[in-house]
Amino acid sequence: MGKNKLLLRLRYKLDWLYDTVRYDIPRFVRNLWTFRKALYEFRWYDYHGTLLMLKTCVEIKAHKTEHLGLEINETRRKKVYYMKRVAYLLDQILQDDFATLAENRLGRKLIFKEWRFEPIEGSTSTRLVVEDQSESEHQHNVEIYTEASRIEREMWTEVFDILKGDIYTHDLVTNPKLKSKLYEEIHNGKGLINWWD
Repeated sequence: MGKNKLLLRLRYKLDWLYDTVRYDIPRFVRNLWTFRKALYEFRWYDYHGTLLMLKTCVEIKAHKTEHLGLEINETRRKKVYYMKRVAYLLDQILQDDFATLAENRLGRKLIFKEWRFEPIEGSTSTRLVVEDQSESEHQHNVEIYTEASRIEREMWTEVFDILKGDIYTHDLVTNPKLKSKLYEEIHNGKGLINWWD
């Protein structure tokens, strides 16, 4: 009996070693390559690398689900649409070009003028930077930046609404209206928790 236990333990450890060398280490190396940009960009004090990581994950998931997924087309298309939408929104957030989006939405351009350097009275080496804008030009720019801030908020809200989803397992169990419905009728493609295949 003691010899058999020893052989079983040895077999278990050899299987573990084989799986690690055959599957886990190559997967780790592939992941390093896949996420190289996000890993390079990651800083503990900034969200840029984290969003790059999430964007990369969602893009891979969308591609694999669309081309290799086993799910029926009705629900798969919905999921892939929202995955691609999240990747697009994350890309827009990472580009941080909301002022241009606001300009396009409002049909107006920001007004930039040259800076003037005026000498400060009593000083020969220090100058005061003066922006040469009228009050109406300043208000014009404020409206565009306000719209840019609104666009940024809309994008962040949409990303997290999609990731959060609408339907949870708890709802399927407790809501009598959902109990009798089919999976295709309930799920709209939203929800990271539902993005499995």
